[in-house]
Amino acid sequence: MNLDQIHYDILRLKLKKAEIVLEKVEVIKCQQYEKAADIRDKERKIIDDLAILQAKLLHYDNSLALNEVNFRIKQAIRNLMIEFQSVDQSFARESLNQTELRISELKKERQVHLTAQDKELAEPLIIALNEQLKLRSVIQYYLERH
Repeated sequence: MNLDQIHYDILRLKLKKAEIVLEKVEVIKCQQYEKAADIRDKERKIIDDLAILQAKLLHYDNSLALNEVNFRIKQAIRNLMIEFQSVDQSFARESLNQTELRISELKKERQVHLTAQDKELAEPLIIALNEQLKLRSVIQYYLERH
């Protein structure tokens, strides 16, 4: 895992999120609510991407044994995690809320397809649902630790 690349990605996404927030404020001031909804969707995507990076870092950190060889890598991972904390825990809580909403949506869609006995359409939803459930548990674990 290239920690330098992950750090770059974190900073790039945080900058992009800040730009989108400013754009959203301006659009709302102009009362362009449809455009604001589109911007909110972009912001949600960035938040999801940040959550995925955070989950990858946590998984990588948890997969490494704490020993002399891995100590510097684990320290670098912890330093990268500070990037998420600088946005404060609202980022993690917001990510958790978005994940919960997505889980709810996927469960409803899955149920519709299972009720219609359309397993072919339900299968990708089940896979996506499982990924969201994993992501939720990683975020919850993060929130418990910090």
